[in-house]
Amino acid sequence: MFILNKLNLSIIFLFIVLLIQKLTLESSTTANATLTYSVNTISVVDISASPGPLDVTTAVPGQQPDMAIDSTTTYSISSNMNGQRITGRVNPGIPPDIHLCVTLTPPSGATSAGLVELTTSDQDLVTGIDCVSATNLPISYGICPTTSAMPQGPTNVVVTYTIGP
Repeated sequence: MFILNKLNLSIIFLFIVLLIQKLTLESSTTANATLTYSVNTISVVDISASPGPLDVTTAVPGQQPDMAIDSTTTYSISSNMNGQRITGRVNPGIPPDIHLCVTLTPPSGATSAGLVELTTSDQDLVTGIDCVSATNLPISYGICPTTSAMPQGPTNVVVTYTIGP
């Protein structure tokens, strides 16, 4: 009986050792990683394409020529800042008797300045832009010469858009 007790104790001891090893093998280990991040100021605007030619071809007798309009282009905007605005200006060299105007449809929550005649100085086009991401917002361009504008062939004008505070 003494041998049987030793055998039983040995079996019990072996069972306990195996159980402890199994629990040790199944226990999980953890490791930590420290990640450093930052979010920078993001305010970007992109124009889909240049508009088609704006050809002034008609006028009502006794009035200035009719405005040629193009509404085929759009813009997209992303900003993680509040209180942003979009301004626009034309490059120097546009004759004083040619008036180039633009209207930008504002993203949600912002305000359009409506039809704005562009000059070589920045003109507010959209104001009150807060954190936003919007695509395919319509742009309308209009060109209207006065009757003193001499006929001329196709001429390029660069419009520069800027987003900022």
